[in-house]
Amino acid sequence: MPDIDPSTQSFAFVSWVSSNGRRACPLATFGSRDPVTLNARLACADPPRADQPELKNASELRGAIALVVRGGCTFAHKARLLQRAGAVAMVLANNTREEPLAAFTMGESLEDLAEKEADNAQELMLPCVMMCLRDVRELFKKFPPSVKSGALKLEILPLQEAQVVAEECLRIQREQHKAEQAGRGWKAIKSTTSSIFKLLEPQNASDSSSAGENHPPTIDDDAKAAAITDTTPIGAQPPPLAFVQWATSASSYELCFAPLADFCSTAAGTSFTGKLVACDPLLADKPLTNAEQLRDAVVLLKRGSCSFPLKLERVQRAGALAAIVGNDDTKDPDAAFVMSVDTIDAANITLPSVMVSHRIFDKLQTEHAAANADINAKDCNGRTPLLLACEAANDHTKESEAVQIIDKLVSSGATMEEEESVENGRLFIDRVESLELRRELELLYLRNAARRAQQKSKTLECENHTVRAQLKCLEGEVDSLRDRVVEHDSHGKQLKQLQLQVNTMLQFLTAQQIKTLPAPTEVIAGTPLLSSGTDTAARSEEELALDAALARDLGKNMAIAQ
Repeated sequence: MPDIDPSTQSFAFVSWVSSNGRRACPLATFGSRDPVTLNARLACADPPRADQPELKNASELRGAIALVVRGGCTFAHKARLLQRAGAVAMVLANNTREEPLAAFTMGESLEDLAEKEADNAQELMLPCVMMCLRDVRELFKKFPPSVKSGALKLEILPLQEAQVVAEECLRIQREQHKAEQAGRGWKAIKSTTSSIFKLLEPQNASDSSSAGENHPPTIDDDAKAAAITDTTPIGAQPPPLAFVQWATSASSYELCFAPLADFCSTAAGTSFTGKLVACDPLLADKPLTNAEQLRDAVVLLKRGSCSFPLKLERVQRAGALAAIVGNDDTKDPDAAFVMSVDTIDAANITLPSVMVSHRIFDKLQTEHAAANADINAKDCNGRTPLLLACEAANDHTKESEAVQIIDKLVSSGATMEEEESVENGRLFIDRVESLELRRELELLYLRNAARRAQQKSKTLECENHTVRAQLKCLEGEVDSLRDRVVEHDSHGKQLKQLQLQVNTMLQFLTAQQIKTLPAPTEVIAGTPLLSSGTDTAARSEEELALDAALARDLGKNMAIAQ
């Protein structure tokens, strides 16, 4: 291997508690590159890729070393958002799954440069580095995104010290990688990867995948990702960094890091949103009893009792949208790892599946149960949550928390009236001993009651408006039907008159034919038409008058014809 001659302007060094030494991270061509030592807390950007116009947790990033995930937009766009939020440095997590040690020097794209000139954008002043996937995983083992107490140390060192640190980083990385890739040999590893080893070698290498300082990259994120991969496109590989997000209220949510299973096939940037449903049994080691409820849902299950492919296949057959597997490691409750298989066939498993730590799993279970619980449910002694909260308000040490709980319960529509004293109008807040606090709770109850009454009034008004519109439509339909009935009756009368006229004409014509024929020797039997026509007793006066008028008209016509 050639001698190492790293440049001080190419790398920064990141470390944290239990990091087992410093991690060499390539410095971007933009941002500050001056020697500096930063000790700051770690904060993860939201959204994780910082690919939106604004950051949701900008206030949390102020004064912190911000970690963002690669993809979705250019590197410079991420850096500008973080600088605007007040972050002191940017650490970009590389997500090249097939090369977990890969990291390169980030540069501004032509689009970024053009926009900066056109908008007179502020110069990027915060240090920006890229961290390889392996180091990010090690960092998240110690400080998952859900943990807010993480701290990082970022150093940009002078020349001589940087050379020593870079050599040490290279040695450690080489030993660790050799241990993982036992039997392959250093040359085989070097020929198939564009890992951090190449970045630490002399920058005059001819390999196009090296990020030399003499040739800083100026292409965007997607193009650089395609350049690093030699065999399989990035889009065909599942993203190694995944996150689980769930709502804790109407206005807040939580986000946690969740490693994606090694055998899943999910494109980078994909998101899955659905109702959270816990499978039964929770271990999914037996046929599922609630398979129908799992369709199009994000399924929660627990590690243990059987292999990952076996339990995930059961959930997949039920039509689940995605799966969250909770780790059962109680000794390390913050641990979560990439689910993988060695000899078990997992080719049929296509369900997006992630693992969360035991702590997060318990939290999801608790909040999921609370979200689906009846707000007026009773315990074994027949007490509701609101009753317990009102009783707790009599304890001075719990008064503040009890009032907040009462506020939330009442706002959510909890029943305030005691069932045993409905006729007397006794409320749960009557159990509060403090008169001042009881008045405050009464005002709170009345405000919420008034608000619910207003909402109910608006709902009834909308329903009333809808019913009126329906009645108006029905009235129009009834009027239309009435007109059609009248028209039908009129047509019936006209048809009856026409039938009478036709019968009369036939009778008259038949009578005329009989007169012109010679007298038969036998009695001619009357036809049914004549017999029915001569039956004057069974006919009305109107019919007889019509027949007479028709006969008179026909007689005139016959006389004229003769």
